[in-house]
Amino acid sequence: MWGSSAARISSMPADIVCDNACYSFFAAYRLGLALFLYHAIQALILVGVTEADDSRASLQNGFWSLKPFVLLGIAIGCFFIPYWLVAKMFWPILIAGILFMVVQGVLLVDLSFSWAEGILEGAERGKTIFKLLMIGLTISFLAIAVITVAVVFWKFDRSLERGLVIANSLLIVVMSVCSVLPSVQDATPSAGIFQSSLLGIYSLFVLVSAYIDDPSRSGTKSPIFDIIVTVVNVVFAYLAIAQVSFSIGSNLARLGPSSKGTFDTSDEAAGRYNYSLFHVNFALAALFTVLYITFWQGIDLSTGKVKIVESAVGYWSRVLASWGVGGLYIWSLYAPIVLDSRSF
Repeated sequence: MWGSSAARISSMPADIVCDNACYSFFAAYRLGLALFLYHAIQALILVGVTEADDSRASLQNGFWSLKPFVLLGIAIGCFFIPYWLVAKMFWPILIAGILFMVVQGVLLVDLSFSWAEGILEGAERGKTIFKLLMIGLTISFLAIAVITVAVVFWKFDRSLERGLVIANSLLIVVMSVCSVLPSVQDATPSAGIFQSSLLGIYSLFVLVSAYIDDPSRSGTKSPIFDIIVTVVNVVFAYLAIAQVSFSIGSNLARLGPSSKGTFDTSDEAAGRYNYSLFHVNFALAALFTVLYITFWQGIDLSTGKVKIVESAVGYWSRVLASWGVGGLYIWSLYAPIVLDSRSF
């Protein structure tokens, strides 16, 4: 593979055994680190920039012909990082990945409401296609959730795996019931089963991704199913990034009010956003993607042979993330009710 060949640029001592899979693993880490550094450097330079009038904003909005070469240069440089240093990057990358899952949950909750509100606005204008779209998507999301649960019971035979997916299914039911309660509808008319079904799919696929990366898994293995789960999770990750990209003026209003108790939705506010935070999200997403590419595994050099090892933290962090998004969604429904003195 080209990745394993490129990774050999960084020499490995003769007493360390590293096969093609090992070199590919190192290549994934180095490329992910390059993309992380590319965005992290811009995040540092753009600290405090919120408007295009700032002279530093040109770094964000220009130099497009130069940026690919900068990224390429950083990537080449990362292939010269000593192997032992790359091997120690697992825990920092894992922590960054967990942090991104927290951010991702917040962004996906906001995304689900944005989609629902956009479709409802079209329906209120009397366009039948939007009503059909809302119904069709909601039914499709629920069907995907049911199919996913059924596949888990078919492919995985351990009581832990089945018990966790049952817990997630019950969470989806709770989310859906909360969405249609009269008190919630009065406070947030756009809330509905559309959001709970979309976020339910996310929670299930995050959970199942932990299953398929578990080396001790039992049951019927299916490479196609494993690939589908991984791809869907990466898609959800970049949907969250797209939410940052296309609604960068948003305050993520549903998750908490501003210090003044209200949200600035003026055109002027919509034209402002935190340039540095924008790149921080991309930097974390780069490391999160590395975890998925490498199946949330680390590297052990203590035996004289590069050994790819599993981490229970990677497994349980995804289990908690699958529950966390449900908690965030339920909070977004009840925040306007509980914090009734605030303006949402």
